Amino acid sequence: MLKLDHITKDYLSGADSVAALRGISLTFRESEFVAVLGPSGCGKTTLLNLIGGLDHYTSGDLVIDGVSTKNYKDRDWDTYRNHQVGFVFQSYNLIPHQSVLANVELALTLSGVSPSERRERAVEALRMVGLADQIKKRPNQMSGGQMQRVAIARALVNNPRIVLADEPTGALDTATSEQIMDLLRDVARDRLVIMVTHNPDLAARYATRTIRMLDGRVLSDSDPCLPDAPDVFPAASAPGATAAVCDAAARSGTEKRPGKGQRSRRRRRTSMSILTAFSLSLHNLLTKKGRTFLTSFAGSIGIIGIALILALSNGIQLFIDRVQEDTLSSYPVTIESSSMDLSALLQAMAGSSEGVTDAQDGYLYPNNQMTRAASGLLGSLRENDLASLRAYLESGETDIREWATIQYRYGVTPIVYRAMPDGSYLAVNPSEVYNTIMNFMSGGMTTGSDTVLDGWDELLDNRELLENQYDLLAGTWPTRYDEVVLIADKNNRVTDLALYALGLRPAEELNRILAGETVEPDPDERYGYEDLMGMELRLILAADCYEKNPETGVWEDIRGNANRVADALSARGVTLRISGIIRQNPDATAVSSGGIVGYTSALTDYLIDAAKRTDLAQEQMQNPNWDVLTGKPFADPSPDTAEQAARFDAYIAGLTDAGRAAWMREHAAAFVLLRLTAAKEAELAVRYPDTEGATEEIKSVAAAEITANPALLTALAGMQGTDVGGLDLTNPAVVSVVVQAILNRVEGYEEALALLAAVRIVPEYEGAVAAETARLAALDDSAVSAEVLAMTAALDEEARAALWEEIDSGNRSSSTYRKNCRLIGIVDPENPSAINLYPKSFEGKDHITAIIEAYNARQENEAKKITYTDYIGVMLSSVSTILNVITYVLVAFVAISLVVSSIMIGIITYISVLERTKEIGILRAIGASRGDVSRVFLAESVIIGLAAGLIGILMTLLLCIPANAIIRALSGFSNIGAQLPLLGALVLVGISVLLTLLAGLVPASVAAKKEPVVALRTE
Repeated sequence: MLKLDHITKDYLSGADSVAALRGISLTFRESEFVAVLGPSGCGKTTLLNLIGGLDHYTSGDLVIDGVSTKNYKDRDWDTYRNHQVGFVFQSYNLIPHQSVLANVELALTLSGVSPSERRERAVEALRMVGLADQIKKRPNQMSGGQMQRVAIARALVNNPRIVLADEPTGALDTATSEQIMDLLRDVARDRLVIMVTHNPDLAARYATRTIRMLDGRVLSDSDPCLPDAPDVFPAASAPGATAAVCDAAARSGTEKRPGKGQRSRRRRRTSMSILTAFSLSLHNLLTKKGRTFLTSFAGSIGIIGIALILALSNGIQLFIDRVQEDTLSSYPVTIESSSMDLSALLQAMAGSSEGVTDAQDGYLYPNNQMTRAASGLLGSLRENDLASLRAYLESGETDIREWATIQYRYGVTPIVYRAMPDGSYLAVNPSEVYNTIMNFMSGGMTTGSDTVLDGWDELLDNRELLENQYDLLAGTWPTRYDEVVLIADKNNRVTDLALYALGLRPAEELNRILAGETVEPDPDERYGYEDLMGMELRLILAADCYEKNPETGVWEDIRGNANRVADALSARGVTLRISGIIRQNPDATAVSSGGIVGYTSALTDYLIDAAKRTDLAQEQMQNPNWDVLTGKPFADPSPDTAEQAARFDAYIAGLTDAGRAAWMREHAAAFVLLRLTAAKEAELAVRYPDTEGATEEIKSVAAAEITANPALLTALAGMQGTDVGGLDLTNPAVVSVVVQAILNRVEGYEEALALLAAVRIVPEYEGAVAAETARLAALDDSAVSAEVLAMTAALDEEARAALWEEIDSGNRSSSTYRKNCRLIGIVDPENPSAINLYPKSFEGKDHITAIIEAYNARQENEAKKITYTDYIGVMLSSVSTILNVITYVLVAFVAISLVVSSIMIGIITYISVLERTKEIGILRAIGASRGDVSRVFLAESVIIGLAAGLIGILMTLLLCIPANAIIRALSGFSNIGAQLPLLGALVLVGISVLLTLLAGLVPASVAAKKEPVVALRTE
């Protein structure tokens, strides 16, 4: 039941107030057809708007079902309009960009009805008004009568209790008007219909109650709702029931306020779904496709600019990353068993400001750069405990494998021969060809097997990195220890040196070239993949290159005997298979292998494991003090001085007079050196007593005298049996380095005194040796023997021990147990000779450094700490930082266009609000809240922002095609170019949506604040 109690409505017109309604009091039955008549301006439409909740009264009260609306809030009025009121307007007020079905469904959407039920009820409502076959049409495709029927269907679809019709036939012809009135009369059978009209004939023919108004007051009411008065029509839901009486609240005149319990009994509040808001906005935008596209395109300009910058930056960064990855794989962090700190060299080469003067006083001053460098390098030489470091890296305490590929080096070289067509075997690795070339280039100064270079290289255990650096041309990657690959450069070529080493070119040809002959290469020379992979290679262990001489019991190297090598290869060799041929990727700036043949770590493991099982290795390991290759004991690494002195005494005592005389004459120079040095040391000790600072003073004097007379170096070296003929002692820098090296070996006062004594006795040494030699030659053996006994008896223990070491050196091996183990392949897998850490990125390099520093920090013993060579830190710098800074600056400039486009989109959205003002009124009339209206226009902004973002990304992708062609043509790199990252594209689209959403806040707020009545009157 609906009751108006002394309702007034005043409008402000500037400073004046205009009364539209003046104390209207009316009560309406639950089902009747009420016609409100009166001239224009009498307040009919205002009354209708107040009843429908489109406008609010100034005073009085509107009571709905006994509940006063004085305390209604906006959300209560929205719920009321949506669930209890249906509007039928003279101008239809349909949303033009929505279909007939969508117009009718809209009220149900606000009610939260499911999509399936919504469609079913909307179709049923349209069927009731005779338009079931017109659901897909748009309003502009229909006649006026049809549009009014759609409006009625929309008013009825939510089954409202009240239908409000404002001049429903005002724009229709007579026949159509009668159809609409018949329809409204049928509707009024089970609900309240209030119609405002100027046509008294229609009111008389169809209305059950007529209310006449004039100047905001009710003049007459043909059938007022009185206490106990029955309704005109019984409720359709209860046919035959006794007519209902007017509401008890109307009879008693009491008013109720909406309490908690009453509000809970009302229908759920209206709420427009996000999808509905987007649907309304999308359909509206599609009716203005041209403007929408231009707006979106304008909004995309900033996105295109930023996206292009990001694409170019990302493309360059990816190129840099590839270069870095390739470079990192070529220059690992290397930790060797013996290392020196290269930073000392860099610091020394950088020079020092010490002693520098700006005065131009006519003198030049020395810059001891080379001296400092030598001192720094020699001082930083140290041994690394790689066994402990390996255990730490493999313990799982660090995440090293996430940041780096680890390669352990053991100094094991595969010894490989190739079976030649004539039945002979060519040493492929280590290759004699390499040794020949190096010997030729060095002018014959390097000879012997120790200088042979290794042309085979162990591949990294990182297939992904290898596949980025190399292309597999034929065959497969090696997976077993007996599989290897040939390595070609990026142009499918191998060096001529490699061809000679592999025996693909004859060695005689190389000898002719080195002899100065001109040898023209064959222009048609080429090698088939299958032919190369069919090459037979035989691997032999280093220990198997030795055979034991049954007579002497000494193991002899058989590599000088071709027949014995062939027999050993046949008996003990392992066939290696060339499983594939790989080529350096043309886009790779660096590669991890520098060899001509690559093998896996499995081959290294095989060599280490198999070597230990050989007879030679077993015998050497069982005799760690005996050199099985020479049949002599190893020199004692830490001899006992007293024991050696005693052995010397026994040796001298056991000689005959002739033997002692011969020994004395042979070592005359040594005895002269000892005598002169002792005398000079005694003399110098008086001048430089052993006080604080004396050691450094003596060393300084010695260094100055040697530097001033470089010939002293040759003399000193000769006195000590050392050859320095290969050094350019005319070069002051070389002299400085050598002198510094000598001083670095001098420790303590006595050694410093001995060095200076040696320098001082040089002028008299050669003459003294000649005189002593002549003197001893003139004496008979018994006299010389007596001198020997007297002299040796006067020598101290250390001198006698030193003489014994010289006497005994011929009876001992010049090698060591460690050298022999390395020579025959005995390796401890837990103790590598080097560890290479290949970072996966620059960030990974930093993590590697941090892990090593963490290892050093936990070592209490300073000697246990690791020193290493960081080639990457020496050779590369972080180009990425510079690139990022440039990118940020450019993005900041381009971002200005984003702000401008956002403002433009805000203006366009505001224009849309003005254009859709009537739609706002329609939405509010069917129960949409202010928030719902705001969401509609925010959705429109989001759609435009999304379109702008997508257009920007699409245009960027298209522009990248010609841009990449230009970049590649200019740079010469085929793997560089703009490449927009997926995440960057998504972020840019998100930014575009966010900015347009922010730009739409103000227009959406303006739309939400529009009053429904005002909005509906807007044309």
